[in-house]
Amino acid sequence: MDKTGIPLMLGQGSATSLATRVEQVGSSGEKENVVTLRHSAIQIPEILTAIFEQCDNSGRAVAARVSHQWSILALAELWRCIQNILDLFRILGPIEIDYELDEYMFSESIAGADWDRFDAYARRVRYVRWYGDQRHGSSTPISDKVFGQIYIHRPDHHSPLMPNVTTIDWYATSDVTAMQLLPLLHSSPVKDLTLTLYEWCTEKVVEAVIRGLTKRNLNLVRLGLDVKYPASVISKPLSELYQQQKSLRSIDLPPFYGTKEIVAALGGLESLEEMGSWEIQNLDFRENWGANHWVFLEDTFRSLTRFEMDNSFQEAAEIIRFNTPTRLSHIRLQIYQQATNYQLKYFLSVLATCCPLLKKLELHLYTRPALFPDEGPNSGQETLLFESLQPLLRCAEVEFFEIVHNRPMILFEQNVAAMAAAWPRLSTLSITPDPTDLPTSDSNDTPTTPLSILHAFSQHFPTSLKRLCLFMKIHPTELKRSRGLSHRFSGLKQLNVGRTIPKGDLMHIVGFLCDICPPDADVFAESEWATRFVALSLDEDNGITGAQEKWEKIAKKVKEIHRWEGGRRARGAQSWYQGSDRCGQAAVPICGTTDPESLAASLSHEGNSSGIESL
Repeated sequence: MDKTGIPLMLGQGSATSLATRVEQVGSSGEKENVVTLRHSAIQIPEILTAIFEQCDNSGRAVAARVSHQWSILALAELWRCIQNILDLFRILGPIEIDYELDEYMFSESIAGADWDRFDAYARRVRYVRWYGDQRHGSSTPISDKVFGQIYIHRPDHHSPLMPNVTTIDWYATSDVTAMQLLPLLHSSPVKDLTLTLYEWCTEKVVEAVIRGLTKRNLNLVRLGLDVKYPASVISKPLSELYQQQKSLRSIDLPPFYGTKEIVAALGGLESLEEMGSWEIQNLDFRENWGANHWVFLEDTFRSLTRFEMDNSFQEAAEIIRFNTPTRLSHIRLQIYQQATNYQLKYFLSVLATCCPLLKKLELHLYTRPALFPDEGPNSGQETLLFESLQPLLRCAEVEFFEIVHNRPMILFEQNVAAMAAAWPRLSTLSITPDPTDLPTSDSNDTPTTPLSILHAFSQHFPTSLKRLCLFMKIHPTELKRSRGLSHRFSGLKQLNVGRTIPKGDLMHIVGFLCDICPPDADVFAESEWATRFVALSLDEDNGITGAQEKWEKIAKKVKEIHRWEGGRRARGAQSWYQGSDRCGQAAVPICGTTDPESLAASLSHEGNSSGIESL
């Protein structure tokens, strides 16, 4: 809000109050000039559009009732993206669930519907999504009768239903829903299509939908296809679709769809820049669907900038080495097979030689034996070493690096220094934060990355690194003799400790993190893979839930202390944690001891108003 008292953005007040304040504020001198200027500014369409883009739908609805000009622009933003296509169809008449048929239907005839009004709203739509009506459950389909009544009663049968839509995201859980997409694409200007066909769609219908897309003569720029069937079911019609869509720049394929027919068709797309693969959700895919058969022709795929593969290290290295895609900047490899340090190092050597512009690398290397221990031993699985990552340090443009594996990788301070020297632009680093095969020994001799490694990260990545994900081992005795820092990890925004298990007194961990993390950093424990596979395979969570609850308490306490510390600093008091010189003298709290009870007492030294208690 400025000195005139007028909200600068609609998000700070309703659109109606903004218009009212413009007329009510002063009537003379400088104030009048400011108001007149502001009144003129909010009549400029570009400024109004920029404002409405920042509003939520309720704010846009309010703005649409202010004036005719505001209504045009606000409704354009309100209807630009519709998350549920039923919202558009309900303009014609009420739609309810027929619980006997378990599908959405018009509850009354739409013969007398206002089609001019419907078309006026439909012309505003640029993005439409169907993932079901979340108010009643996403699996309930739309009845064919809904589409039938629309196309029977609509005066203009030949024009597209949404003439300006450019993006469609369609989630089909049945044959009916899958086939309903095709009429929406009639004479449509769609450029970006994401189609998800789940296992409830029969093979015959899946093939029919793919052939139907080919007949629509679309001019797609992006096509994302997620099908729960092997490539052999639709390999031929899908390759024909790719051959037709010469303007494709980005595609997303289901896992293991690199068949000879499909790859040959994709090789003919000269403008193709991004080729992705959906995340593997079921490890039976490789066994049931078979491995990829990528056979690249010479001088194909040289324009790629993003490439996601479901191949072994050797296959992926051959693909990249044969093709030499020098523009490639984003690679994701998910293999889910046992990998050795030698194989990883060889793949990264090829990568560093052929892809000097690499900025983002994701390596998903979980294997089935570790995810499902009851199916067999995991003795053959190697622990990956940082030494195997050395070739990647030659890629100086890396900004994002993620590697996930069954076993945690051990990091030392010299490894952190090497990454900082090689990757000055690194903003996200994730190194095995969520291992499924943890060391069984609690001995301090067991090699693990200690929590104190955060000292090295704060020293070598003080500002560039924004997100850090690591599995670490907490040694309570090490925390007690932790040295203070003359600087904080000032650039850090997120610290994901994965499956790190809090041990010892939690207040020692709290104090350590307060010394490391800036006040606006979020600390959390995310264990998606371990929760999804280890817990399901063993019918227990192996302490995952308990550890996450402890980390939630720790994170909350860190935030409380940072707020308390900021208040003390504002009042001119010394920091609650005294730094020390770099010669090894231990840092101590202001009360002169690292004992957790004394630390808690020091935090509440100023009375009950601090609100901080020991964990």
